[in-house]
Amino acid sequence: MNSPARQDRALALDALRGLAILAMLLSGQLPFDANALPAWMYHAQVPPPHFVFNPNLPG
Repeated sequence: MNSPARQDRALALDALRGLAILAMLLSGQLPFDANALPAWMYHAQVPPPHFVFNPNLPG
């Protein structure tokens, strides 16, 4: 009696896991051009446009 509900839940969890893995893969493919993304999306220590480490910036 509980089999269909458990099957739907398992498929939904599998889809969510797949989406999370896809998001992790795509996040590694972000472009690092000078104007590709807004400055707030980069780590504070290596801000654009030169992407040089700056120890005076927090984050």
